[in-house]
Amino acid sequence: MEQRFQIGSGLHYLLLFSTGLTIFFLLYIQFCLKIIKLYFLNIKKKLNIRFDKNLNHENIRFLICEIL
Repeated sequence: MEQRFQIGSGLHYLLLFSTGLTIFFLLYIQFCLKIIKLYFLNIKKKLNIRFDKNLNHENIRFLICEIL
């Protein structure tokens, strides 16, 4: 029996798959970053903390405990 392989067909599918996977992960990372940003803005509003002025050790510790 003779087996014939099409040259480049597997490489073509691998390239398409990796390109699609890369685009998916880039969009997914942007989506996750937006959710994290909204979560931090919600904490900021809820606790009424100004990150630029009132950032001392107690506030940092409280924020870390709130996030975890």
